[in-house]
Amino acid sequence: MHIAIADVEAFALSKKFLMGKVFPKYPLIYKQIKNESKHRYQSTIKDEIMRHKFSHIEVVNKRSTYNNIQLKPKEVSDIQTQQVLVAKSKNDSGTTNIRQ
Repeated sequence: MHIAIADVEAFALSKKFLMGKVFPKYPLIYKQIKNESKHRYQSTIKDEIMRHKFSHIEVVNKRSTYNNIQLKPKEVSDIQTQQVLVAKSKNDSGTTNIRQ
């Protein structure tokens, strides 16, 4: 967590502008920002979110015997199949271009 002690003046670029104008010209910057944000999420935010999620599920499950939350992990093959199907439906030429 960061806190601003004094007034901060800043500006922001819209997602539409970044994705349409900047990132196509500079793909290395896009990849670097994406990797840094993924690392920051996994190292600082994800654990706290998962702890909160599981504690909430535990509270809900203790309240009612009949209405329990049960989570099943997704299979990797299902996720990959969905990505390919989405890519095929958006691309008229029939080729798949999946960027990650």
